[in-house]
Amino acid sequence: MNPHITIMYEEDFSKSIFDEFINTLSSNNLSIQLLPREKSGPFAGIEWLLPTAVIAYISKSYFDGFLNEMGKDHYNLLKKGFLSLKENLVGSKAPKVTLVTSSFSENKVKKDNPYSFTFSIISDADDNKKFKLLIKKDISDDEYNKTIDSFLTFLQKYHNENLNDEMRAEIKQNTFANTTLVAFNPEIDELIFVNPIPQRKKA
Repeated sequence: MNPHITIMYEEDFSKSIFDEFINTLSSNNLSIQLLPREKSGPFAGIEWLLPTAVIAYISKSYFDGFLNEMGKDHYNLLKKGFLSLKENLVGSKAPKVTLVTSSFSENKVKKDNPYSFTFSIISDADDNKKFKLLIKKDISDDEYNKTIDSFLTFLQKYHNENLNDEMRAEIKQNTFANTTLVAFNPEIDELIFVNPIPQRKKA
């Protein structure tokens, strides 16, 4: 069985920063995997679609199987676990991760990019597609809490088929390379879809 949750991280990150996350979510029925990987080199792609230094990956089986059995109690633990990662990944202790473009890439890093290259959360969607949560750099505790809560609530509604037709149409229109990017907008206090190519016209 594939893990319910996988933490993929560049090997120069200390494994210990995930201890509280794992301890918070600990359950006999929950499978969590830590997966170190080599540090990324220069990229030749669209920056928001590229892997961040640390990725928390939530599989479809977490929502379809495990969460249905454990209920809201574990959902709240998942939120608490993600909150425990904030300080080391997007808070004051977070390393400054930058992307370096290859000489062949036409996609240059935006100087005003608001999103972290250190940490993101990805979750399975249907038909081998994925949702990726973009998290702001230097985000406040309050906004981070709302970001995590909004994303997990969205995922729960999606997997429980509680999204309306308009929302599902928006997901389809904003999916690029099998990935739908989302971010929290504090001005309207909710998630928004993010187009990785601003000039790209919606279908």
